[in-house]
Amino acid sequence: MFGAPGNQLVPLTLLGWPFLCLVLFGGLPPRRAVLVALIAGFLFLPRGTLVIQGLPNYDKHLAVCLGALLGVLLFDPGRLLTVRMHWLDLPVLVLSFVPAASSLSNNLGSYDAVSAAVNASIGWLLPYMLGRMYFTTPRAFRELAVAIFLGGLVYVPLCLWEIRMSPQLALSLYGIRPNWIQNLRGTGFRPIVFFGHGLPLSLFMADAAVMGFWLWRSRSLDRVFSAPMRILSPMVIVTTYLCRSALSMSLLTVGMVLFPVMYRARTLAPILLMALVPLLFVTVRATGMWDAQELIDWSETIFGPDRAGSFAFRVHHDTVLAEKALERPLLGWGGWGRNRIFDEQGRDISTTDSLWVIRFGTNGLVGLVALLAFVLLPPIMFVRRMPSWAIRDPEYSPAVAGAMLMCFWMIDLTQNATVFPTRILMAGALTGMVAAAKHRPWRRRAERAAVGNGEAATASRATDSRSTVSVLR
Repeated sequence: MFGAPGNQLVPLTLLGWPFLCLVLFGGLPPRRAVLVALIAGFLFLPRGTLVIQGLPNYDKHLAVCLGALLGVLLFDPGRLLTVRMHWLDLPVLVLSFVPAASSLSNNLGSYDAVSAAVNASIGWLLPYMLGRMYFTTPRAFRELAVAIFLGGLVYVPLCLWEIRMSPQLALSLYGIRPNWIQNLRGTGFRPIVFFGHGLPLSLFMADAAVMGFWLWRSRSLDRVFSAPMRILSPMVIVTTYLCRSALSMSLLTVGMVLFPVMYRARTLAPILLMALVPLLFVTVRATGMWDAQELIDWSETIFGPDRAGSFAFRVHHDTVLAEKALERPLLGWGGWGRNRIFDEQGRDISTTDSLWVIRFGTNGLVGLVALLAFVLLPPIMFVRRMPSWAIRDPEYSPAVAGAMLMCFWMIDLTQNATVFPTRILMAGALTGMVAAAKHRPWRRRAERAAVGNGEAATASRATDSRSTVSVLR
């Protein structure tokens, strides 16, 4: 039944997590319990898979989502009735059910279609709906932002230990042996902790570092358990740089640079520009209009030949995979590796790293457009609905940071296939904020403040917001 290496603690923790989540819901407010269930499970559960005949593969993603869902159904069922569906929810519905259409269009059978839809719904729809239910106000989103930062803060000593001692925590606790070669950097290692690979770990740390930096500089969070943010935030930032991932370091640097720019200019326009970058990249790459050679040359100049060689390898495989995807452009090739490239002997010679080309090949243009809309529409619509001074407001600033991180996620998906429940949660939260903007008191208050004395209102809200962090002191 157990389909991954490791000791007996792997199935024990994976199967036991939903029951632990029920304990969390019994002792915490539902919103806090959702955060702990998702983030703690995501950070500390092992990368194992339980294969049960006739059921979806049971891994850490399913464990954390199932645990949170069971907690909501048993302890807060009325919350399910509070969600008002909006046209912005269409992309996640397409992402959840287009795999079934792709299976049927490729004559893979009704069983495969149902299985594909169930797996996609678990991966996308469950964490998205949790975001739609619990984090659709600026204050609620701030709790999500603080939780992401705290997750990165808890990981700081674990990352530093593995940077010094090599990636051994998963091996010591769960008996899961890491890939030493892929995580070797120069004369040392980059940490992996319980992520299975250093790249997704560094990207999560970058999310936490950017969120912590914005919480600190916007004065939305002053202290965490009596420790000042001017110390804690740099700790996460430095640890992220020590993870030695070119992409995470680049996104973190951009995130820290954009805050003072947007703050002083009182504009959210840079977020729209950040959304435009991956949108244009995917468009020209999917249509074959650009071979990205100039970007490879620039990467070699900035990051050196090793990193540029890795990037060129991904670009080459993305190109040939996109060419095959264009053979079935609407709904793609479906599952079972039919989107991949095989040589004359039937050997698989393709490498799929980027989620955009995976989605394009398996689910066609419908799936690719749904992915772009799922990630980029929430920040774009959020920026359109929010007043320009939101960047200066301690209550609104975490949501602005979340909108920017969504754009960073899409940039990441042009190179990798990293899907975190925290990122999907942010997508649902931002969508809920936009969908409810015309009906919520905080939106009406924002409009009145924008018409009146914006600076005075901002100062007043800053005082109120800082007073809410006393629970963390």
